[in-house]
Amino acid sequence: MGRVIAAIRALDRALTATEVALVSVALLLMVVLKFVDVVMRNTGHGGVPEFATIAQHLVLWVGMLGASLATAGRKHIAIELFAPLVTPQGRRVVEGIVDVSTIFTTALFAYVAWEWIDFSERPENAIVFAVPLVDVPFRRWWSLSVIPAGFALISARYLKLALERAFVDEPVDRGSEIRAEAAELERRMSSGERASARGEIAP
Repeated sequence: MGRVIAAIRALDRALTATEVALVSVALLLMVVLKFVDVVMRNTGHGGVPEFATIAQHLVLWVGMLGASLATAGRKHIAIELFAPLVTPQGRRVVEGIVDVSTIFTTALFAYVAWEWIDFSERPENAIVFAVPLVDVPFRRWWSLSVIPAGFALISARYLKLALERAFVDEPVDRGSEIRAEAAELERRMSSGERASARGEIAP
């Protein structure tokens, strides 16, 4: 099982690098499109209506891929009711149950999202818009497919986390992690204050 976990982690690292690249490109493209649109409007050339549509789709991509990246590092929002009340081993069990439940829930969301796209967006009369400057037709469902894909990625990520929790002997103490993060943040802030007092720039 150790080799399987190692292979899954390697695949996850490659997937994370790809997602980070896509999110970075999407954010950069959103800024560029908005900047060009504002410049064109202020110079009397009129805006490009498709730019707003493209930006909306890019926001969707950033949101779904960002949620997947947050899941990879367990940085997503979590409401903990029972985990703080149990021992570390009990916490492992509670969070394992949450992981398994989330796997099935997000997989269901992915299925429902794809069925919706297949029913309402993929027919021949589905919405098509032309990509500016190159005048290439682009079907909307191509971009909306990131919704089921994003939920599928989140489900896969939770499967990885569940396997690690079950077969990798690593302590699960989110409270310690939070305290360590808070201590590190306090150290950085204190370092910045001391550097400011000396008229220096903190690293």
